[in-house]
Amino acid sequence: MRSLRNASIAILLGLLSAPCLLAAAAALLGQLGRWSLAWDVLNHFAPIWLAGSLAGVALGLMVHGRARWLVCAFCLAGATASASTIAPEYLRDTGRTAPTGVQGLKIVQFNGWFGNPQVRRVLAFLREEDPDIVVLQEVSPPVRAALRRQRNWAMSCPDCEVVILTKQRPFAVARIGTATRVRLHGADGDFTMIGVHNAWPTDADQVIQETRLASLLAEETAATTIVAGDFNSTPWSFARRRWDHVFGLLRRDRGVASWPTGRLPVLNAPAPIPLLPIDHVYAGDHWATEAVRRGPRGIGSDHYPLIVTLSARVADDGARRR
Repeated sequence: MRSLRNASIAILLGLLSAPCLLAAAAALLGQLGRWSLAWDVLNHFAPIWLAGSLAGVALGLMVHGRARWLVCAFCLAGATASASTIAPEYLRDTGRTAPTGVQGLKIVQFNGWFGNPQVRRVLAFLREEDPDIVVLQEVSPPVRAALRRQRNWAMSCPDCEVVILTKQRPFAVARIGTATRVRLHGADGDFTMIGVHNAWPTDADQVIQETRLASLLAEETAATTIVAGDFNSTPWSFARRRWDHVFGLLRRDRGVASWPTGRLPVLNAPAPIPLLPIDHVYAGDHWATEAVRRGPRGIGSDHYPLIVTLSARVADDGARRR
């Protein structure tokens, strides 16, 4: 009887250990993403691999004999690998400053989803937040039509992939590929706002879009430029870190998961919490970061909005005038 029980426990631990071992393997293979975009796709799920690897270490301690050390060592290696890709995100600078009570430049980045039927909720959210700039991707026809009727917004590139709403009318608007660029007058001088929507990292178009954005930024005054968009890329990936360096701007969000809001579209499985930080806001060193937060769910999209408040730095005394 005891032998049967021990055998059952061994089988159960083996079944539980299998996904943990797979998670550790994925974390280790993700290190090949330093040189390969294909392997780097694994790193977008690094927190999942970390959790699975740590669970594997715990399960390994319950196993007897040589298998204990093999399972523990392999899962510990996986946990170390995934932690090494996650840690840099939380160690880097985001240009954060203590709020002073001075009004800042509030930006909402929101992939609204093509099938979004919640027009009233989207408009109510925007009215409540009252941002200075809204960068929208996947604008559904009903939402697009409703926004056209709003008198308090200047709607730039209304039929583009990326729509930008601003309280003041831009003095220049351009569409570059899937990106939209507007130029605005600010209290501290003119600045550029660029909205983007990139393909998934499994799509070759993402590299093309990132390269195009890098070329576009090279033509701008970096200090005063702001970029917001759905990059479909997490900060755990080596590619995202490389592009962060190439852009020459500071990414102001830090690990703010924005997708999905309720269910995983591919698996049609519930997602009680957002898993992937794929919406981002960048800004040049003219801007200080006042606040970064995730917006609400339940406004018809599979993305949460990302809300970022910036303020202009003053070179002579560090004060902010916005």
